[in-house]
Amino acid sequence: MIYNVSNLWSKVSWAPKVTKMPKKEEYEVSEANALKAKANSCYKMVTDGVGGCWFAASLGIQNWPVFDWLNAATGWHRSADAYMEIGERIQTLRQMFNIKHGIHPMDFKITDRLAGHPPLENGPLAEKAFDIEGMMKMYWTVFGWDSDTGDPTHSAKRMLGGINLD
Repeated sequence: MIYNVSNLWSKVSWAPKVTKMPKKEEYEVSEANALKAKANSCYKMVTDGVGGCWFAASLGIQNWPVFDWLNAATGWHRSADAYMEIGERIQTLRQMFNIKHGIHPMDFKITDRLAGHPPLENGPLAEKAFDIEGMMKMYWTVFGWDSDTGDPTHSAKRMLGGINLD
């Protein structure tokens, strides 16, 4: 939901643009949905990294232009993509830290009930269910992590510029 109002696609070249789509597609395992989740994660890591407020950030990049503010405060001239890469590096470090300390990525999945197993009988989500493990694996894939374990791959670790938590 936050992604749909974030307007990140207006600044970030790889962020999928939100278009009108059938509601059921929000519950499908797809690269587009995984990229939206990745964009949200990277944006949140940038927001957290600068001590920002996630509530304010969730109002959208048009109302909370953190990339512009970072350039103004630092004198840099970095693109939104460059800042999102910083967010990606932070998220990868978090993943590595958790794994090192025995927190396995699959432990972060939501309960079966929240995933619609069994499906609700009434309301807007009646009869809706989604493949949470499939979504997690696709999310890991778009980050360049192992799609079965969630462990960052060697190429994802190389992006960290020599930081090693092994």
